[in-house]
Amino acid sequence: MKRKGFVQDILFFGVILLIVAICIIFGMRWLSGVNDNLQTSDDLSTEGKDIMQNNVDRFAGVWDGIFMFLIIIMGIGIIVSIAMLPTHPLFFFVGIALAVFTLIVVAIIGNSYDDVATNPELSDTVDDFSLLDWFMSHIVESMAVFIVLGFIIMYMGANR
Repeated sequence: MKRKGFVQDILFFGVILLIVAICIIFGMRWLSGVNDNLQTSDDLSTEGKDIMQNNVDRFAGVWDGIFMFLIIIMGIGIIVSIAMLPTHPLFFFVGIALAVFTLIVVAIIGNSYDDVATNPELSDTVDDFSLLDWFMSHIVESMAVFIVLGFIIMYMGANR
């Protein structure tokens, strides 16, 4: 199967990041609720409560790192796949139009995340994830960097 472009890769990248970010935030909220219930329970030992609290305290840092790892690995995968994409300079302007469309869709994705992040019930949870919140708040700029790198790499290899 021949690959036909990289714009859908960038869109897929943005959608996957949105889904993962929202799942992480809701996972932290759920885990915090479970922890609150366990801390007030008389059936659990102090040692069990301490273990659960330790897991809740580490959750944000671990998943922040996993989210950044996902961004780096998916970004490298997209850049490598773009380098192998045969193209012709004639399609440069079509690519620019698709890139603008992609950035508009990514802006919608960023606004969707912002709606979740600024929800009063979730804002305290979102504050625990500094890397995730920063990246998703700057997703349009980040995807613009991936698009520019993609065009540079794609048309750098056009003379092969």
